[in-house]
Amino acid sequence: MQAATSIIQKELRSELALIEKFMEYGFTRQTAKKLIQQGTEQEIGDAIKAVDLQVSRGQVKNPKAMLKTAIKEHWKPDVFVSRKKQR
Repeated sequence: MQAATSIIQKELRSELALIEKFMEYGFTRQTAKKLIQQGTEQEIGDAIKAVDLQVSRGQVKNPKAMLKTAIKEHWKPDVFVSRKKQR
C-alpha cells in the first residue's frame, strides 16, 4: 500500500511542477491542467524543453503560443539542439 501512495505522491508533485511551468508561460491553472492531459509527462516535458531552448536563444515572439504548438506536435528538444550545431 505504501508503494502505491508513494507513486501517487510523485505523480502529484510532477503535475504541480508542470502546472507551475505552464503558469510561468502565462497559462491559467485550469488551462495548464488541460494541456497536461494532451500527452504523457515525457511528451509535455520534451515540449517545454524544446520551447525553453528557443526562448533562451531569443528566437520566440510568442512563447505561450509556441508551447501550445509544441505540445500538439510532440516537439523534442534534441531537434533544436542539433539545429544549433548546424549553424
